[in-house]
Amino acid sequence: MATRVLIIDDDRDTAEFLKLLVEPRGDLARTASDAAQAREVLRSWRPEVVLMDLMLPDADGIREFPVGGIAQQSGGRHHHGRVAHLQSRSA
Repeated sequence: MATRVLIIDDDRDTAEFLKLLVEPRGDLARTASDAAQAREVLRSWRPEVVLMDLMLPDADGIREFPVGGIAQQSGGRHHHGRVAHLQSRSA
């Protein structure tokens, strides 16, 4: 069964690159460019894994989506997923 992966990054090129790495493995990927978009995808799509940039234009990624997991409530049921923070470095 395919794993649902949410990629959150305000840099579209980085988000699309990560998506290209995830999808050939047979997993499903969606992208969000800010925390507001990410919250909506988390509610509606319920990904099992979140790969995200540390600094988003509208939120601090560490505070908004802590490492170790996300806990969401939808329809009276809790859903848990894993979060990995990513940060790129300029050369």
